[in-house]
Amino acid sequence: MSQYFQRAQLLWSQSRPDEALTEIGRHLGEEPHDAIALAFRGQLLAALDQKEEALASVREALTYDPELGYAHFAHARILLKFEQKKLALSAIHEAIRINPDEPDFYCTQALIYLQMSDWAKSLTSAETALELNPESEEALNLQSLALRRMGRRRESSAALEAALNRNPEDPFTHTNRGWELLEKGESKQALEHFREALRLDPNMDGARTGIIESLKSRHIVYRQVLKYFFWMSNFSPRTQMLIIFGAWFVVNFLSRVRESLGPAEVLVTPMLYLYLAFVLLSWLSDSFFNLVLRLDPYGRLALDRRQNRQANVLAACLVAATAFLISYFVMSDESLLVGALWSALLAIPATNIYEVRKGRPRQAMTLATIALGAALLTHVYLYMAVIDPQLERINAHRLANAAKFEQADRAGQAQLLEDEFTVPVLTSLQGSISLANRLFRFVQFGILAACFVPALLPSENDRNEVDVKLN
Repeated sequence: MSQYFQRAQLLWSQSRPDEALTEIGRHLGEEPHDAIALAFRGQLLAALDQKEEALASVREALTYDPELGYAHFAHARILLKFEQKKLALSAIHEAIRINPDEPDFYCTQALIYLQMSDWAKSLTSAETALELNPESEEALNLQSLALRRMGRRRESSAALEAALNRNPEDPFTHTNRGWELLEKGESKQALEHFREALRLDPNMDGARTGIIESLKSRHIVYRQVLKYFFWMSNFSPRTQMLIIFGAWFVVNFLSRVRESLGPAEVLVTPMLYLYLAFVLLSWLSDSFFNLVLRLDPYGRLALDRRQNRQANVLAACLVAATAFLISYFVMSDESLLVGALWSALLAIPATNIYEVRKGRPRQAMTLATIALGAALLTHVYLYMAVIDPQLERINAHRLANAAKFEQADRAGQAQLLEDEFTVPVLTSLQGSISLANRLFRFVQFGILAACFVPALLPSENDRNEVDVKLN
């Protein structure tokens, strides 16, 4: 192994992948067919979010040595980094087939199962890694995480304590301990562990996120929301969706049969509003409390650029909603009330822009949000400036000819539709009414879709947006 390779490994252990990449490049300049170095370079490129280059490098390594367990391990790590869990699992199974006694391979397998919400298999893999290397802190942490998700909290705490006693300078263990305490509602103690983790490793994203969640949990509303998120995290994604849609079906069913419920009917409306509040909190609580931190002199230091932008767009939507609401009270036009409500709901797609990866996914979300905003503004404008004034003219005409219309109504004639004044006005409005209604349906459907579309797009993971200032 050349001095370049050794230096690259040292830099990698210090979380300096860009400098390590330079060194491994020098090594490969001397030994271009070194499969281990190529696989290692793949991991470095993945850490720098260069997916295609990372995969190309590790595939080149496998071309030179298909039976190199480390190359399959690196392949699994890269695939997992870019959320290709099933392919990552296949790659790590191949690595374990080649080298069944390597504890790091089982740790990666435990991590993949953990991300696939298969807690039992994750625990088995972590325990296998510990049998091979009882000193493995990563295996202890993964064992603790799997036990926590399985509800075996005492055993989880014991595993973490063992890891901390063994190495109190491990940032991953401090981060894991912080999340465990935060889940218990002990945010102050959790904050200390997250800060210690960041002191040891300023690039520890989990600790940075933990600090923000600890600060947000000072607010009682967010504390309850966080408890809900922790509770939901104990279920598989499929069960989570069943819970959400199950609640939606129950609320809809009660709304349809409310008249047959007798005295219990009065409970249906509060349940409906409670469910709507729950839905809004589920989607907007994170962004809303980012905005709260944005306005806090200390809290704003914990937010990265992505979260600041997310807070800014939420603030813009709330300002627009407030402006519509004030205008409604001044002008008494119901179109403005519609604008106020849907401007607030537009915050869902607007904040979700920053939940997806930069590039095409984020550009697509941005364009969709702009289109929804433009559609909402056009809808409000059409009703305020075109449709409502003409309908008021019809009403004024009807009031001025009240006796004539009353007589027609008594005779059962469709006077309004045949009236010489009304018919041309309604005819001229048909196009505007149709367009305004189509735009409104687009806004409704678009915002509903925006609740779920980010789950189908690659999630954000751009380290360039991380800008932690706490220490």
